[in-house]
Amino acid sequence: MRCKETVFFFTALALFFCLDACVNANSEDIVAKGPSVDEENPVEVFDSTHTKTFDSMIEVYHPELLFFIGTDKSSARASEKPQMGAKLNYKFYMDVHEFTCGDYKKLDKEFDRLKPNCANDSLPLTDVTYFDAILIANAKSKSLGLDTVYTYTNASFDEENHCTDIEGLVTHLEIEGFRLPTEAEWILSAQLGWDHENSWNNSNSDYKVHAVCSKGFDGTGFCDFSGNVTEWTNDWLGILKDTTITNFTGSTDGGEIGERIIKGGNYNSDKANSNLYSRGDVYSVTSSTMAKYVGFRLALGVIPKPAWFTSNGHISESKIEPIASAATLKSYTGSYNMKLAFRNDVTNNLAFIDYNNGNLKVSEIHDTLNVYHPEISPNGKFVAFSTKPEGIQGESKLYVRELSENFSTPIELQVKSAAIPRWRILENGDTAIVYVTDAGNNSEESSWLAQSTWQVTFANDKFGTPQKLFDGTFHGGIAQDNSLSVTGAKRLRVRYGQKNDIWYSQEQACNVSLAQDGSKRTAFLDFGGKTGQEFVGSHYATHERILIADSTGKLIQSIAAPNGYTFDHTEWVSSTSNLVATLTNINGSHKKIVLVSTVDTSFIDLAEGEELWHPCLWVQPKKIIPKPKSSSSSFAQSSSSSAHAESSSSSTPTLNSSSSTSPQSSSSSEIAQSSSSSEIAQSSSSEKQVPSSSSEQINSSSSSLLAESSSSEVTSSSSVEDSSSSTASSSSESSSSGVPYQINFELDTDSAGVYYKAGQAQVFAEARYKMELLWQYKDKADVVIIGSSRAQHGVAPMELSEEFFGVNLAFIGNTLSGSEFLYDNYIIPHMSKVKYIVSSIDIDRGFNTFSGSFFNGRAKICPGYVYDKDHNYWKDGYPEGLAELTYDSPGISSYANKYRQTRGLDSIPGASVWEEMPQVDSDSNLYRRSPGSYRTNFNSLKKMVETAHEKGIYFIGVVFPQNPNYKKTGAFGRYGIPRSEAPILLQEIADLSKTYPNFILFDENKMGDHDYTGDMAYDRDHLAYPGAIHFTARLDSLLKELPALK
Repeated sequence: MRCKETVFFFTALALFFCLDACVNANSEDIVAKGPSVDEENPVEVFDSTHTKTFDSMIEVYHPELLFFIGTDKSSARASEKPQMGAKLNYKFYMDVHEFTCGDYKKLDKEFDRLKPNCANDSLPLTDVTYFDAILIANAKSKSLGLDTVYTYTNASFDEENHCTDIEGLVTHLEIEGFRLPTEAEWILSAQLGWDHENSWNNSNSDYKVHAVCSKGFDGTGFCDFSGNVTEWTNDWLGILKDTTITNFTGSTDGGEIGERIIKGGNYNSDKANSNLYSRGDVYSVTSSTMAKYVGFRLALGVIPKPAWFTSNGHISESKIEPIASAATLKSYTGSYNMKLAFRNDVTNNLAFIDYNNGNLKVSEIHDTLNVYHPEISPNGKFVAFSTKPEGIQGESKLYVRELSENFSTPIELQVKSAAIPRWRILENGDTAIVYVTDAGNNSEESSWLAQSTWQVTFANDKFGTPQKLFDGTFHGGIAQDNSLSVTGAKRLRVRYGQKNDIWYSQEQACNVSLAQDGSKRTAFLDFGGKTGQEFVGSHYATHERILIADSTGKLIQSIAAPNGYTFDHTEWVSSTSNLVATLTNINGSHKKIVLVSTVDTSFIDLAEGEELWHPCLWVQPKKIIPKPKSSSSSFAQSSSSSAHAESSSSSTPTLNSSSSTSPQSSSSSEIAQSSSSSEIAQSSSSEKQVPSSSSEQINSSSSSLLAESSSSEVTSSSSVEDSSSSTASSSSESSSSGVPYQINFELDTDSAGVYYKAGQAQVFAEARYKMELLWQYKDKADVVIIGSSRAQHGVAPMELSEEFFGVNLAFIGNTLSGSEFLYDNYIIPHMSKVKYIVSSIDIDRGFNTFSGSFFNGRAKICPGYVYDKDHNYWKDGYPEGLAELTYDSPGISSYANKYRQTRGLDSIPGASVWEEMPQVDSDSNLYRRSPGSYRTNFNSLKKMVETAHEKGIYFIGVVFPQNPNYKKTGAFGRYGIPRSEAPILLQEIADLSKTYPNFILFDENKMGDHDYTGDMAYDRDHLAYPGAIHFTARLDSLLKELPALK
């Protein structure tokens, strides 16, 4: 049993404290020493008579104390504003210090998964993901006989056994077990004796971690909240509001990329920047983020009536958890592109999960409309619903709205009554909605025939003129060829041809749904009727089984509900052989939504909550990329010289990883064919952005428009073809460039182009869209920008003159060694038109080598990169369809909009001012102590320049401007390098032009003596949009002046 006896828990807890022993008798009752040094978040002086301390944890209980989350400082980040009041009316325990390497060693040997690099046991355990931390919390709970707070269905680990993803994660705040503290708990505990003056920070730490509590304890008995290492909390990052919340537990989700909250200062941070309100790091923090300066401490205690903020700022006391990932579902549905819509019966609102858009989360559209029977449109962009459910008589309204978190006005069908909408595609290609005039009981034939079934087209956000189809209410579905219509509640009535009939021996049936995969199967629920029991061969309870009949009404299958549950709200999943249903527990609560396989009768949990009704799962129809008609066009081949297909150096770093293993997609018979070809937008060099997807017809199976990437068309066929893979096929003859063809190669759609998975860190999302741009413009771009976030924010390809076609492939955290990997394996072999390479030269980041780069580490857990590596990065020839598969692969809509419209620029509109004394985030002497790392990056640069020289390509190395006030610090820039040595290093780089005349050092920093003003900057080392425009104009002038290379 998950919920153990209360007596057992307190016995275990008492045993824990006895085992850890050594109660500090002098600190049983502690008085806070005074107000916080954070002047905007003052702390009341109070008598903490309820505070107790144990050897490793302190009891915290201050139910009347008002404290604050966030700040009203104008300089703070948007996510840290406004200041919000908070109270916690419950008791919890908080660790005195961060979880240590010694604490980790005390866990059960079976959990000896990580190999922490700890000099001694008293150091905090760092460089762990959020997932690592919660698994450790679970392990500690188990070691003391407590229930675990975190449950899940599957966990993924990298080569170093760090947990990088957890599927089906549910946090049970009602369980008394070890967990990460909420942000509110962390702030309340930390502020009681906050003292950032006495902390390990960059002024005294020597940029390394120290033993816990080696700076002593604060006035409450805690230590290291304000320094040493930053700490994970349990919460998703979300908005704050100018209000007061009791028992605040963060956001219901972490937004599109799943951002988490970390708290406190660390040995790397400036003492002046250590505060209670900060909630993040330099870059976005997700559950898979790791840093050597980030650890955690644990909390223990039940949180009664937790309160979350939704993305729209509404307070929610119940949370819906998404369970299965897109990757898990794809093995059943054949697609990553899926959406689940349903009714949250607690709020009466429409809720949905977009499986192809970033972090897996539940979005809820807050409205005054009562939503029943949501039905997603054929293209996945709209949802129709009614205001009355099946079995309830009376007038109902029908609405259509965009299926998006962005508010859209519902469009009402102007008829007297319309209920239970069903989308369909008509023979002429129009999109229509079938509805009935009343969804009430159909037992009495005359009253049922008095109502009717109608159809109305929907296009361009408007309804057409409704047309009556027939008498009687057939809201269970109409076959594509119009030969069969079904309905239920309370009789399974059918219209076969022109005749009405009743199936299932006229026994009670409901939740009737007609499959749209062409099989004409009807699924329904019954009340344990005689006919069903005779078919099954045993007794069963009401709604305990899904019954399936063939096109003649003959029962052909029965699927039993899981133990302890019954079914409700069964529906076929669009275009597949799967079903979706809710599961009802013994108390009648609809706790789960599940996918039901009719092939093996297995169940996949989709969502968990209090009351989840009327699910609809939409799956994008399989897009078929046909075999090319002629051998000459079957391979979108690079027109570059044969040298382009060769590896530039035998020492080029490659992904050292085994072949990916992905779940098999469902059979082609389960995949409905595309109703129309995908639209391909022709993109010329003068275009500023890819056309908006609003131009799509509503019945298009394509999720988005793909800009043409080469002179040969990249299209999707409208013809019907049973295939679950993209095929690249061609003649065995070699091309004039010497690049050999591959014959009859089939792309694995589980891996090809899949460069991002939901919930991964920001860098995955950015790199995913840079790979899309690379494949999309491989035969068009002549200016290619590579490098770090400085280049990503600083170069605007669309602002180059029309004679140039630029694409920005830079992304956060990238290094010169990482750029070399991209350059050697993708850019040189495939980007056939490139004439200019523009690369950031970040000498202050020279300690970051390939061993720590994205391509050597994290990329190995993405199927797309591993698949590319296993096929030699397609250097033997580009496989037809890879660009389209990449375009349609999982991603994040906001990133797609940003990078597709700007060709890779991460445009930051807001600008700041240069700080008077900018912080140096790394030890400036690191270069002196470890010059080898810098030399490795320099050699990577040199090899890229040499290769470019051989190909007749200009290589422009850019030193981007940083805060000019670094002149006052003794450091070259944000990440160090002594200023006295920087000119020598820069000169060495500039001297490459003596050997390679194609190389140009474009120094826009000029040791701080530049003309980039504070309003051109985003922060101390990144340009905002005005700065990017300023820089790109100068780059454009330089490019125009360069003579053609021989």
